Amino acid sequence: MHKKDNRPGEQKKNSLEMPESDAGSEKSGITENLHLNPLKQKGFVAGSTSDFIVSGVFIFQGEKMIHVNDAALSICGYSREEALSMSFLDFIHPEMREAIKELGLKLQNKEVSELARYEVKFITKQGKTKWVNYGSGIIEYEGKPAIIGSAIDITGHKQIGDALRESEQRFRIIFDNASDGILIADIRTKKFLTGNKKICQMLGYSLEELEKMGVQDIHLKEDLPIIIKRFEQHPWNETELAKDIRVKSKNGNIFYVNISASQIILDKKPYLIGMFRDITARKQVEEELKKFKFISDHASEAYFLVDDQARFLYVNKAACEELGYKEHELLNLGVPEVDMLYDKVKYQKLFDLIHKEKVPPFETTNRRKDGSTFLSEISSTGLKIDGKPYMFAVLRNITARKQAEDELISSKESLEKLFETSADGIISADSMGYIKKANSSMTDITGYSVEELVGKHILELVHNPGQNSGRMDTVRSLVRKHGVVYQYESLWRRKDGSTYPVENQFAYLLENDGNESGGIIVVRDITNRKKREESVRQIQEELEKRVIERTSELAKMNKQLLEREKQLELKTSNLKELNTALRVLLNRRGEDLEGIEEKILLNVNELVKPYIEKIKKLNLDSRQLGFLNILESNLNDILSPFLQKLSAKFLNLTPAEIKVANLIKRGKRTKEIAELMSLSKRTIDFYRDNIRKKLGLNKGKTNLRTYLQTVK
Repeated sequence: MHKKDNRPGEQKKNSLEMPESDAGSEKSGITENLHLNPLKQKGFVAGSTSDFIVSGVFIFQGEKMIHVNDAALSICGYSREEALSMSFLDFIHPEMREAIKELGLKLQNKEVSELARYEVKFITKQGKTKWVNYGSGIIEYEGKPAIIGSAIDITGHKQIGDALRESEQRFRIIFDNASDGILIADIRTKKFLTGNKKICQMLGYSLEELEKMGVQDIHLKEDLPIIIKRFEQHPWNETELAKDIRVKSKNGNIFYVNISASQIILDKKPYLIGMFRDITARKQVEEELKKFKFISDHASEAYFLVDDQARFLYVNKAACEELGYKEHELLNLGVPEVDMLYDKVKYQKLFDLIHKEKVPPFETTNRRKDGSTFLSEISSTGLKIDGKPYMFAVLRNITARKQAEDELISSKESLEKLFETSADGIISADSMGYIKKANSSMTDITGYSVEELVGKHILELVHNPGQNSGRMDTVRSLVRKHGVVYQYESLWRRKDGSTYPVENQFAYLLENDGNESGGIIVVRDITNRKKREESVRQIQEELEKRVIERTSELAKMNKQLLEREKQLELKTSNLKELNTALRVLLNRRGEDLEGIEEKILLNVNELVKPYIEKIKKLNLDSRQLGFLNILESNLNDILSPFLQKLSAKFLNLTPAEIKVANLIKRGKRTKEIAELMSLSKRTIDFYRDNIRKKLGLNKGKTNLRTYLQTVK
């Protein structure tokens, strides 16, 4: 017999199993055997006591069944007569009959306790299997030893237990093999109860280490207040998703997770089970996508992400600008709406091909929102996102390039015509200096046919090639440095041996890698120009001779003119000195006259006029007064020219103000001036203020008399 093991996933054996409640607990067995105690007394009446016991009771001696109660009949489904005609082992499932026989022998030999109970499979009359909790003991029945067995139907409990164990086993398999990390934490203590393999891998701890840790050990210190708050306030019976939570691993690395949490009850205690999904890779992808979008939106080329149905899934700013659509408008369209040459079959072939090999760029014609069209070049490549194939396409507007190519072709044709029709000889030579091509003008210049020229070395056309080879090296170095050497002259030799001067223009031709592939030489016969230059030179020499002679004559004349100029300068200097002296005399004469005039005016004003005014105040008859007025009038006429000169000095002063100014200049005080002019002191003060204002002295402290004395 084996005791029961309830670990999830453990397979049942066809032997007696002791329930966990009884394995190592005698108390449980005693409790269950209370069902047998009334029957184990001597002299009991079968059918009277046992029928009131809820457990099924079986009493048998040897293999003969001698008593069954109603509960036992209910378990087995037999009538009492059928049951009593059977052996006890007939009630036992065939898989366990040997174990029950062994149990009976051990019970008789007292090798097992009568208190022990086991889980045994019974077989009913209908052939169904039932699990019972079975215990047995030895009693004396009608003076003979008998075995009494007690059976409790635990089929329902067993089914529930099996289902629970199966559910637990499934949970454990899912728990341990989940792709997300799982932690179960005590809501009250914040300590971890357990975790799965994935969370151990994510955090770098063993399960034993995690079970000694808590919430605060895996989160950043600055994040803990929010984490603890959400932990404690988590709503019951709801799943809450916390996004972008930072978690700290054992080695100190920080990574981001999304946590889906729910409350559960284990052993009547509330716990929080959290599903941790590492989103570090996704965050990195998101960052890369942000970078790509930034680069893409600032790219000058149009970017498209297209699916197998030719629909646009992503477009950048350049694509919207190029095609004239807004982003949301373009994302509602596809290749057929913008590609005028779209063919569904060809597109599908291209879509399949780019996922197998590299496809070269191709050209097409695109249509904008406004209906205008342009030529474009499309570079495409295949990529997969979440296992699904897509096309990434780059569109370049090549309208300008095409126009340039057309212009280049046209230019090439023009150059070909120019090459053939040029009056100058043109040679195309390789990097070694051998002629590859020559125009018809070269035949006129050299006397060789085009066919004869091709294949010749350039130096074969030059007079004294040995002497010119060094010069050619110099030309090459100059061409490499400056690109073209203009007006490089040399002496060439014709086919008939005659020599002639030429002017060369040389330019290198370069490959795409920058290496020299040859050069172009433009040859111009300058024989006639040289003759003209010689004639010009002779004329210039004659002219120079005449210029020298004429210059000598002019030098003599110039010398004579210089001597006369010196004489005139001396006379001019003498006249200037005389003029200066005369001017000084005249200025002094004028000043003297002005002084005399002012003195006369002052003397009259001070010595004559005051007395005229006093005479007027005397009692004069009309005749005397008339003479006095005539005297005053004549005196004013005499002084009038002097007053006019004085007033010219003070153009903005009135005649009365000029009189006051003149008296102030002579040192007269306000009272004296008032008496002389028969005016009040207040009036004289008014004149003084006006004079200061008009002379610009009102804002300063300059003395009026001092200022007037400086004025001549």
